[in-house]
Amino acid sequence: MRFLLVLLLAGSLSAQPAREIFVEGETLDYTVTWLKVTGGTARMTIAPKGADQFRITSVARSSGSLGRFIKVRDEIETIVRKSDFSTLRYTKRLDERGDKHTEVTSVEGKVATRTKEGKAKTIP
Repeated sequence: MRFLLVLLLAGSLSAQPAREIFVEGETLDYTVTWLKVTGGTARMTIAPKGADQFRITSVARSSGSLGRFIKVRDEIETIVRKSDFSTLRYTKRLDERGDKHTEVTSVEGKVATRTKEGKAKTIP
């Protein structure tokens, strides 16, 4: 489901400024279905965060018969700059089959730092 969210977001972007692509407060809801079996839902929202940032949240959850076998509760929050849609902070909270992980990536200038399981790593 994460791939679906990333694909949908990436496919929506073009050379236009973010203000022209997204409506502040917009919510997109998706149902993941395969062979008439619903596997889950996904919701992406975008809202202003201060004067110069957007907060984008994506939540994916398994449901129905698939949810009984494969429990997924993933949440992703991204803070981006309104002017050029560049990432300032990215937080990923994954809960898949009870296996929970949290990862935070922060960007300062041209340096990104990822913190996962309490360990920080600079990303070139």
